[in-house]
Amino acid sequence: MLAFRHRLTWMDVDYARVAHYLRYFVWVDEAFHGYLFEHGFHIREFTEQGYGLPYLGSSCRYFRALTLEDEVEIQLAVTNLDDKGFTLRYRIVKAGDAAVAAEGETVRRCVQQSPSRSVEMPRALKQALGALVEV
Repeated sequence: MLAFRHRLTWMDVDYARVAHYLRYFVWVDEAFHGYLFEHGFHIREFTEQGYGLPYLGSSCRYFRALTLEDEVEIQLAVTNLDDKGFTLRYRIVKAGDAAVAAEGETVRRCVQQSPSRSVEMPRALKQALGALVEV
C-alpha cells in the first residue's frame, strides 16, 4: 500500500473535535488524486477530454475516533483492475500508531461522458494504477 499523510484541521472535525465521517472519503480522494498527479496523470485533462471516473460504490468501516490535529496516514491499494475500472482499497491509521482507524473501498469505472457509457481506460491511467496493484 502507498501512504499519504494529512493533519486534521477544523474543516475535518465536528463541534466535539472528532473527525466527521464524510471527511475520510475526502482524504482518500485527495491522496488518490495527488498520487495520479505525481505520476503524470491529470484528472483535469482527462475530464476536459470528455471522460470521467464515477463511483459505482463506496464503503467505510470506522474503528476508532480521530480528533483535531491528529496526523493520519492514508494507505492506498488497487484491486480488481481491468480495462474499464478498478477498486481502490484504503486504510486510515493515526500516524505513529499501528491501530487502524478506518478502512474501506471505492469502486470506479471509466466512462465517456457523452453519450454516457463505460469505456477502456487510457493507457497512462492504467499504468499509474498498476503501480498501486496489491498482489
